Amino acid sequence: MTYFKSVLVGLLATVIAIILWFVGVVFFVVKPALNEAAAASHGVVGWDVSSAAEAYHLLAICLLTFMAGFIWELRRARRRQST
Repeated sequence: MTYFKSVLVGLLATVIAIILWFVGVVFFVVKPALNEAAAASHGVVGWDVSSAAEAYHLLAICLLTFMAGFIWELRRARRRQST
């Protein structure tokens, strides 16, 4: 049960990290790009949103976040069992 709860915490941390990453992309990349495109009178090269899905750094962030959440919950659960 300890490992199951640790996996759930790791998955929850990963989902939260993905949501925060996408919110950050929208506010810091997409929104300024749209404002610049609206203000420009000539053709503007836009940002391809599908390139975010191919970002390998997002995979690394997800893996590290899962590992951190898993280890954090596993250590907490073992500490509770030992006392």
